[in-house]
Amino acid sequence: MKKVQAILFDCDGVLLDSEMPLRKQIHKWLLDIDGYNMTSNILMDLLRGKNAKQVVEILTEKGLNLPKDFEQKIITFVKAEYPTYTTKIENVEEMLESLNDMPKVICSNGLAEVFSQAMKVKSIDNHFKGYFGRDNTGFAKPHPGVYLAGGEFLNTDMQNCLIVEDSATSGLAAAKASNAGVIVGFTGSGADAEELKAAGADYIIEDLTELKALVNKLNA
Repeated sequence: MKKVQAILFDCDGVLLDSEMPLRKQIHKWLLDIDGYNMTSNILMDLLRGKNAKQVVEILTEKGLNLPKDFEQKIITFVKAEYPTYTTKIENVEEMLESLNDMPKVICSNGLAEVFSQAMKVKSIDNHFKGYFGRDNTGFAKPHPGVYLAGGEFLNTDMQNCLIVEDSATSGLAAAKASNAGVIVGFTGSGADAEELKAAGADYIIEDLTELKALVNKLNA
């Protein structure tokens, strides 16, 4: 296996805890929709790692008759509130400092213009060289486009890239399709380790501080 020369992070559920507040808001909106009978936890599992368009597609497939502006309602909420309603995943700053010499980018299903601003608000933007989302790449996971864009931006072969993901569906599918050298599944925000392994994660970490030791081991 080639040495790890760069790290490509998913954002929601890996660096920032945004999934739970957003899903709670979506759950609140859905309570007014006829036929909606999910708990917020079930909704969270169903929509983990999905963007606004994918959320609408999934809920429509479940038989819900959503308002025509539901997708835009989600986007408007995220753009307005994301930088403030998100919180940093536990030990994210310690992990980033420990890997200060490793080039890092964020590759998310979200909007780069939004999560890049969130990084500034949380004062951790200095750790990242670039931000890649569906707005500035034109791709959304499970397509590998955001990861391929990140690797290309860093001028690093994907076989020398390590990806950190918490989504056992679209996220891991995108990571696998990108041909990344190492894929790490992160369970610290509630993802299931066995599901991540089954989806193709090479390693599982529960705490972000485990990442430094793993990189050292891989590069030994």
